[in-house]
Amino acid sequence: MAEFSGFQARLTPLKDLAFDPQAMLDTADERTKIFFVCNPNNPTGTYWDAATMRGFLDAVGNQRIVVLDEAYFEYVDREDYPDGMELMREYPNLVVFRTFSKMYALAGLRVGYLCGSPEVVDIIRRTHVVYSVNIRLTWCSPFWQRQAKLGLCQIPWSNLVVPFAI
Repeated sequence: MAEFSGFQARLTPLKDLAFDPQAMLDTADERTKIFFVCNPNNPTGTYWDAATMRGFLDAVGNQRIVVLDEAYFEYVDREDYPDGMELMREYPNLVVFRTFSKMYALAGLRVGYLCGSPEVVDIIRRTHVVYSVNIRLTWCSPFWQRQAKLGLCQIPWSNLVVPFAI
């Protein structure tokens, strides 16, 4: 995604099949603007527990964006698994990606959403054309927007950008 958008991506190797938070922090420099974390990771299935996630977010501080990709969060049934939506209350620089594709049998459509603070979502909303969905997905958007507005799904409507292709 970074290189597609014209930015340099700095990758860090996995440690014990998991993202290494310290290696990610060590790789960052003054030009680093965004960190991407998949939690849980695909294909290894490893995840950061709540303490690791909070430690990473605290170390990053609030001057950089942390994108938390939770495409497989429905498949983790562990007490120590952190909920990105809840963490956004404490960390306004956190953006959470989720998808309807994995859990809701929409894999062929690849439609998802992101949530974040109003300030961050406003910036993304102005530039999200590159993540727009194709024509066959446009029928999904009104349905999920209605669900969110009616409170039938737990997505903070004011912080929602939907849909985007993942």
